[in-house]
Amino acid sequence: MVAGTEYVVSYYTPAGGYKATENYFIGNLAQTLFKIPVNAGVYSYSGGFPADTWFGGNYGIEPVFRP
Repeated sequence: MVAGTEYVVSYYTPAGGYKATENYFIGNLAQTLFKIPVNAGVYSYSGGFPADTWFGGNYGIEPVFRP
């Protein structure tokens, strides 16, 4: 992991179903090692790179970097 580098973390659920918390990303979120921008939780039902948002939703993913 390199400081100041933007990373994209994603996951796929072929059978559907996911956890969501609305209004989670309504402001910039600063956590240890991460700065997460407004509307960082994105999704796609049609495949490809996700770009849709829903009420600042968090979809229950927390990245873990391991060397």
